[in-house]
Amino acid sequence: MSEVEFWDSTPRYLAARQKATTQRMQLSWEQTRFIAFETLRASTRQFKVRKPEDVCKFPWEQDVPRFAPQTREQLEAFDREADEILRITQPEVYKKFMEAKQEKENGRSN
Repeated sequence: MSEVEFWDSTPRYLAARQKATTQRMQLSWEQTRFIAFETLRASTRQFKVRKPEDVCKFPWEQDVPRFAPQTREQLEAFDREADEILRITQPEVYKKFMEAKQEKENGRSN
Protein backbone atom coordinates (compact mmCIF):
# COMPACT_ATOMS: atom_id res chain seq x y z
CA MET A 1 0.00 0.00 0.00
CA SER A 2 1.43 3.33 -0.97
CA GLU A 3 1.39 6.37 1.28
CA VAL A 4 -1.22 8.04 -0.94
CA GLU A 5 -3.46 4.97 -0.70
CA PHE A 6 -3.03 4.96 3.06
CA TRP A 7 -4.07 8.59 3.49
CA ASP A 8 -6.99 8.18 1.07
CA SER A 9 -8.32 5.13 2.94
CA THR A 10 -11.10 5.05 5.50
CA PRO A 11 -10.60 3.40 8.90
CA ARG A 12 -13.04 0.66 7.89
CA TYR A 13 -11.03 -0.10 4.74
CA LEU A 14 -7.75 -0.20 6.69
CA ALA A 15 -9.25 -2.54 9.30
CA ALA A 16 -10.59 -4.86 6.58
CA ARG A 17 -7.25 -4.87 4.79
CA GLN A 18 -5.37 -5.60 8.01
CA LYS A 19 -7.79 -8.45 8.83
CA ALA A 20 -7.32 -9.94 5.36
CA THR A 21 -3.54 -9.75 5.71
CA THR A 22 -3.71 -11.48 9.10
CA GLN A 23 -5.93 -14.24 7.72
CA ARG A 24 -3.58 -14.74 4.75
CA MET A 25 -0.61 -15.02 7.13
CA GLN A 26 -2.45 -17.52 9.36
CA LEU A 27 -3.40 -19.65 6.37
CA SER A 28 0.22 -19.70 5.25
CA TRP A 29 1.42 -20.84 8.69
CA GLU A 30 -1.27 -23.50 8.88
CA GLN A 31 -0.28 -24.83 5.46
CA THR A 32 3.35 -24.96 6.58
CA ARG A 33 2.36 -26.85 9.73
CA PHE A 34 0.34 -29.34 7.67
CA ILE A 35 3.32 -29.97 5.37
CA ALA A 36 5.53 -30.56 8.42
CA PHE A 37 2.91 -32.90 9.89
CA GLU A 38 2.69 -34.99 6.70
CA THR A 39 6.48 -35.08 6.36
CA LEU A 40 6.84 -36.36 9.92
CA ARG A 41 4.10 -38.91 9.40
CA ALA A 42 5.65 -40.24 6.18
CA SER A 43 9.21 -40.43 7.53
CA THR A 44 8.64 -41.93 10.98
CA ARG A 45 7.41 -45.41 11.87
CA GLN A 46 6.78 -44.61 15.51
CA PHE A 47 4.64 -41.56 14.90
CA LYS A 48 3.48 -39.91 18.12
CA VAL A 49 1.98 -36.84 16.51
CA ARG A 50 -1.66 -37.62 15.71
CA LYS A 51 -2.88 -34.30 14.33
CA PRO A 52 -1.31 -31.15 12.87
CA GLU A 53 -1.97 -29.22 16.10
CA ASP A 54 0.42 -31.61 17.87
CA VAL A 55 3.30 -30.29 15.73
CA CYS A 56 2.84 -26.77 17.08
CA LYS A 57 0.10 -24.50 18.37
CA PHE A 58 -0.27 -20.96 17.14
CA PRO A 59 -1.10 -17.95 19.32
CA TRP A 60 -4.54 -17.61 17.73
CA GLU A 61 -5.34 -21.18 18.78
CA GLN A 62 -4.40 -20.79 22.45
CA ASP A 63 -7.08 -20.92 25.10
CA VAL A 64 -8.00 -17.49 26.37
CA PRO A 65 -7.85 -17.28 30.16
CA ARG A 66 -11.18 -16.51 31.80
CA PHE A 67 -11.37 -14.24 34.79
CA ALA A 68 -13.44 -15.30 37.77
CA PRO A 69 -16.52 -13.14 38.26
CA GLN A 70 -16.21 -10.60 41.05
CA THR A 71 -18.83 -10.13 43.74
CA ARG A 72 -20.10 -6.71 44.71
CA GLU A 73 -18.33 -7.03 48.08
CA GLN A 74 -14.99 -7.75 46.38
CA LEU A 75 -15.39 -4.73 44.12
CA GLU A 76 -16.29 -2.48 47.05
CA ALA A 77 -13.28 -3.76 49.03
CA PHE A 78 -11.05 -3.01 46.02
CA ASP A 79 -12.58 0.48 45.78
CA ARG A 80 -11.86 1.16 49.48
CA GLU A 81 -8.30 -0.11 49.12
CA ALA A 82 -7.70 2.06 46.04
CA ASP A 83 -9.08 5.10 47.89
CA GLU A 84 -6.76 4.41 50.82
CA ILE A 85 -3.73 4.12 48.54
CA LEU A 86 -4.68 7.41 46.89
CA ARG A 87 -5.10 9.04 50.33
CA ILE A 88 -1.61 7.95 51.36
CA THR A 89 0.24 8.65 48.12
CA GLN A 90 -1.49 11.83 46.90
CA PRO A 91 -3.40 13.56 49.71
CA GLU A 92 -4.32 16.68 47.69
CA VAL A 93 -5.76 14.61 44.85
CA TYR A 94 -7.57 12.39 47.36
CA LYS A 95 -9.22 15.42 48.97
CA LYS A 96 -10.54 16.68 45.62
CA PHE A 97 -11.64 13.17 44.66
CA MET A 98 -13.58 12.69 47.90
CA GLU A 99 -15.25 16.10 47.51
CA ALA A 100 -16.38 15.16 44.00
CA LYS A 101 -17.54 11.75 45.23
CA GLN A 102 -19.60 13.37 48.01
CA GLU A 103 -21.17 15.83 45.54
CA LYS A 104 -22.10 12.96 43.26
CA GLU A 105 -23.68 11.00 46.11
CA ASN A 106 -25.58 14.08 47.32
CA GLY A 107 -26.81 14.72 43.79
CA ARG A 108 -28.23 11.19 43.60
CA SER A 109 -30.05 11.39 46.91
CA ASN A 110 -31.78 14.69 46.06
